[in-house]
Amino acid sequence: MANVLILEDSADTAATLERIIKAIQDQVHVFSFSTYEEAKISLESDMTFDFFFLDINLVKGTSDASGLTFAKEIRKQERYEFTPIIFLTSIAEMELISFRETQCYRYIIKPFQAEEIYELARKLLSHYKKEEEPQMVVKKDGINYRINIKEIVFVSAVPRGVKIHLKDDEIIVKYLTLTQLMKKLPEGMFFQCHRMFVINRDYIEYVDMVNQVVKMTGCKDVIEIGVTYKQEMRKMMYE
Repeated sequence: MANVLILEDSADTAATLERIIKAIQDQVHVFSFSTYEEAKISLESDMTFDFFFLDINLVKGTSDASGLTFAKEIRKQERYEFTPIIFLTSIAEMELISFRETQCYRYIIKPFQAEEIYELARKLLSHYKKEEEPQMVVKKDGINYRINIKEIVFVSAVPRGVKIHLKDDEIIVKYLTLTQLMKKLPEGMFFQCHRMFVINRDYIEYVDMVNQVVKMTGCKDVIEIGVTYKQEMRKMMYE
């Protein structure tokens, strides 16, 4: 079920947004806040939000931009680096800075059309359904990449980092160890068969315990099973 956060000081506007979103899909949790302080507390909780609707100016008649400040707080959290942020505001002149500083998804000037919000929310909720598979964010050459964990065939240790072997690509991630990576991966889905290799159990083609190797689907070369991992490998095969 998707979770949506609305930061809007107008109760009528917040109610309208919630009504539009729930008209698309009633199984959506909508959390509305009227102040930066309230929203900040929710952002720091264990709750995860799937997209945000934010008003920039939360104190009418002033140059307040606490909605933009809140968006910057969102982007500070790794889990929200790519989460869509939609600004709904009457301040047209802040569009460029909003895109530049928060990489927002859309910037909509009030008064907005209900049809525009409906279509936008419909697309976001549709995308949310497709993104339910587990993902992780890795940094390559200073850029954050979101990858589908199910696409990882195996991971190998390289000097000062790891190489993630995907079904159709390879990504070298610096300053990350196999031990650190395993903490990011779903428990039970991956197995360390060697001090230099972590494998995805779903891609195992065969295991040769005599020669102490494992063959992964789509890989030309076999992967060695370390001596200290033999017993755990055998146990994993019969689970």
